[in-house]
Amino acid sequence: MPTPLPSRLPSVPEFSPRLLPSDLRPWVVDIAERMQCPLDFVGIAAMFALGSVIGRRVGIRPETKGNWTETGNLWGCIVGKPGVMKSPAIAEALAPIRKLEADARAKNEEA
Repeated sequence: MPTPLPSRLPSVPEFSPRLLPSDLRPWVVDIAERMQCPLDFVGIAAMFALGSVIGRRVGIRPETKGNWTETGNLWGCIVGKPGVMKSPAIAEALAPIRKLEADARAKNEEA
């Protein structure tokens, strides 16, 4: 017979602004405060956006004598109950990327 799942979820550590790069921290904190949503909703989305911009331009070489390069691959998701501002927080964090995309699209169409 299956064991029932516990009714109580384990606690999750609070997202600290110190986990964010210092240049992003004020921007992310400002968005979270203005939207009255958890800091992690904006912070996590901002980190994934930054990771997508950096892409394969940064990597590590685990061998001292070799040319093997490993690049990071950042994945994540935001979990929360309906109506807790997940989608608006993500949209706000992705706004700079959307602007870069729009600019690149316009340049491409012009070319």
